[in-house]
Amino acid sequence: MTLKTCTKPEDYIFASSRVRMYDKRLLSREETAQFMRAESYEEALKLLRESAYGNRLDSGDLSYEDSLSREAERLRLELGELVPGSPLLRLMYLDDLYHDLKALVKMVLLDLDLAYLLVPLDIANLTWLQNLLERPELNRAETPEELTLLEVSRDYEKHHDPERLELIIDRGLYRDKQAVAEKLGSSLILDWLREQVDFINLIILLRMRRVKKHPDWYTFAMLEGGRIDRKALEDIYMSPDLPTGRRLEELGATDAISKAWQKALEENRPAVMEKARDEQSLVKAEEAAKFTYGPEVLFAYYLQRSLEIQNLRTLMMALRNGMSAEERREHLRIKP
Repeated sequence: MTLKTCTKPEDYIFASSRVRMYDKRLLSREETAQFMRAESYEEALKLLRESAYGNRLDSGDLSYEDSLSREAERLRLELGELVPGSPLLRLMYLDDLYHDLKALVKMVLLDLDLAYLLVPLDIANLTWLQNLLERPELNRAETPEELTLLEVSRDYEKHHDPERLELIIDRGLYRDKQAVAEKLGSSLILDWLREQVDFINLIILLRMRRVKKHPDWYTFAMLEGGRIDRKALEDIYMSPDLPTGRRLEELGATDAISKAWQKALEENRPAVMEKARDEQSLVKAEEAAKFTYGPEVLFAYYLQRSLEIQNLRTLMMALRNGMSAEERREHLRIKP
């Protein structure tokens, strides 16, 4: 059976109405506050068992990691059943797919035993992708991930520099995301992606400047598709003084990026930008959820639920490791 391809907002009417019902699964403000006030791992685990996530915890000693991982996969499967022909499904799996590519590259080219890191996915044949790394002459670059692996193989044959490989894969990931976002035809999702790219390019800039990497490395690492011009970013990297947040806005950065950049400079902490990048996704999700129907509605729920699962995983790990309340809050992603 050929799946119907979702090409216009009307194709998402039924799925959008169902997702409105799924919204009830999101933690309430009070439940979120209770998790943040938890003073021990045991207290947080009890809250987890009493929440909507408790259905995924056995009465035995199933780890919260397994429970939350299964919830993340359940999220994608449920949305996939609602719109099986939508490009949005690929967007939901891309981070894991390119995570797998990084593991495969290290397994094959660097001879590292990382099979335990692989995430089984329905959208890709990992055995075939591994084969393409072992025998690159078979790679015809028929899919975006195959193209990325071909670029990796050729670059490693020429440079034999492992540091370049993850950068190539990251570029491939965002090239793939850009293509999927364009197929969806949603200006909101495209705007979200452009802002994410700008955040990432600026984070890379700060981190590479800190370790005094040659400017050629920054040019190599930069992602395509942001609002800020690549030449402007190269000039910033070369400049002895970093620009203000206001100057970044003049170059095309959003207000959220401008404020996060200014704070990162004042505190000398690139991590400020990473936190702001993720929290800005929640802002976009809230905006997307206001659509009556369309891919934006499913996109909003996916972002909200994914970041909620990420927050729970982060919080549980922080409590297990004895982090203070202030340290825990710093690692959580909460809409500003």
